[in-house]
Amino acid sequence: NWNLENTTFLHPDDADKALSDQSVHAILVVTPTPTHCAIIDAGLSAGKHVFCEKPMAETEEGIRTCYAKADEVGRYLFCAFQRRFDPTFRDIFNRVRAGEIGKVQVIKASSRDSPLGPISYLKVSGGVFKDALVHDFDLLTWIVGELPTEVFVNGSNSFAEVAEIGDLDTTAVNFKFPSGAIAVIDHCRFAAYGYDQRIEIFGRTGMLSADNEQPNRAVLTSYTGRHTAPMLQTFMSRFAEAYRVELEHFIDVVQGYSEMLVTGKMTLAVAKICEACAESHKTGKKVVIAWADEEIPEGYVKI
Repeated sequence: NWNLENTTFLHPDDADKALSDQSVHAILVVTPTPTHCAIIDAGLSAGKHVFCEKPMAETEEGIRTCYAKADEVGRYLFCAFQRRFDPTFRDIFNRVRAGEIGKVQVIKASSRDSPLGPISYLKVSGGVFKDALVHDFDLLTWIVGELPTEVFVNGSNSFAEVAEIGDLDTTAVNFKFPSGAIAVIDHCRFAAYGYDQRIEIFGRTGMLSADNEQPNRAVLTSYTGRHTAPMLQTFMSRFAEAYRVELEHFIDVVQGYSEMLVTGKMTLAVAKICEACAESHKTGKKVVIAWADEEIPEGYVKI
């Protein structure tokens, strides 16, 4: 419930007016990927805290530069991995980390978008690994508290318009973690029936899973069978609560009430995984990832 009565709307050409306004403490970067670095730098240079949609930059080096600038000026830089703030995924994280299913053995995720994004957007998105699968990579590594040491990717195209811009619309990704756990992610840029997001974590003593969300849980049973509401159709509706909680978390961090839950090391680790996946698809081979101790985020297993 944000009060916009005293809000000023500016044309992008007039962004300096907001950056020079001392009453503005933070900015949100929700523009196309190629513009992120410049806006982040401008915001941090103006003394603002920055909330940025993923991917933060087009390269790992770009991300490092952004975080180095944030450290230099003493401001927070937050990468928006909203799935961590979804109540269901947060509950799975808490239960896995509490040991409720024992040693994790297999993680399976189905991640299928709806609708197919505009080609004009996909052209500048950074590609399927950095734009879409990056969310799954962050979610799975966060839940299990490990970074993969082996990745293998198969990819193909069912949409000619996606193939024409040199991207993939259908992918299968395989991870192996230091503990021996294996993860399998299937992703597609379009599912005709809705925004399909499911996850399953299988362990020695049990299994945790999350199915698709629906606008309501009412069930009609008749001679034609059982009928329920369709799943939510877009990421905006599926993760509405996650976006709200994520933004509230960022504001709490800026005001000094909370520690930032998505750190630079986490963002950089996921970016490194994206690069490894792109290499695996390009070469058709498994890619082994080496992690130095200083690259592994706090709370994750040291290798």
